[in-house]
Amino acid sequence: MRKLIVLVLGLVVSIALVQPAWSSTDHAVTLTGFTFQPDQLDVITGDTVIWTNIDFVAHNVSGGSFASGNFASGTFSHTFAAPGTYSYLCTLHSGMAGTIRVTDAPTAVVPEPPAILLAAVAALAGLLWWRTRRRAGNATLLRP
Repeated sequence: MRKLIVLVLGLVVSIALVQPAWSSTDHAVTLTGFTFQPDQLDVITGDTVIWTNIDFVAHNVSGGSFASGNFASGTFSHTFAAPGTYSYLCTLHSGMAGTIRVTDAPTAVVPEPPAILLAAVAALAGLLWWRTRRRAGNATLLRP
């Protein structure tokens, strides 16, 4: 019985210590109708923005630290490593402009307790209650 309790406690502790790692995300911007859609985007450091040209003419994406060159179809991507506000434009077509706002990734991710953790705690509490009642001579099994 002690081995079972130790096993359940070990499971509960190991699940509680597991925290998901922060992962990067891809964000889409479409070049269509001589505009960037969306023209403003908020991302986290490490995220990648992918511009896709679906227009019928060539465009480019030119920012301070990145530039695509002209492309009539296909995609261009850039991963943002530092926080800040990045303005970009299409040098071929005046009025085509956008802004990417980059903020730092969260320093700590505090997950909600997983359901299995709560179930394990409830099972352990029930097991301990039943064992205590059994030792006192009051434990009974459900009988019709």
